[in-house]
Amino acid sequence: FINYADNTRLNPHGFAIVGIVMDSGMDVVDRLYSGYGEVSDLCPVGGSGKHYDSYCQGFGPSCQGVNMSRVVSEGEPYLRREKPLLDRILGVSVDADFETQLLV
Repeated sequence: FINYADNTRLNPHGFAIVGIVMDSGMDVVDRLYSGYGEVSDLCPVGGSGKHYDSYCQGFGPSCQGVNMSRVVSEGEPYLRREKPLLDRILGVSVDADFETQLLV
């Protein structure tokens, strides 16, 4: 997922930053499919009362978001079968000079 804010609270759960979206790439981010809403874990019955409730597409069993437990246990077949509109990263490249560019 892509963070729109500082979510260091996720660090203890094993989330790791794997990249940074530069300003010129935000037009791509804005075109990613978001119709499933927030992950189902964050959209319990009745809502969570948190700021991300507005991103939920349904709550509890009616939530359309990706179920992270199923992603872990079933992987890509679950996503292809039940979330076919979800965008996927097909490749990644590493710019060895990127950190240096940020520090300049």
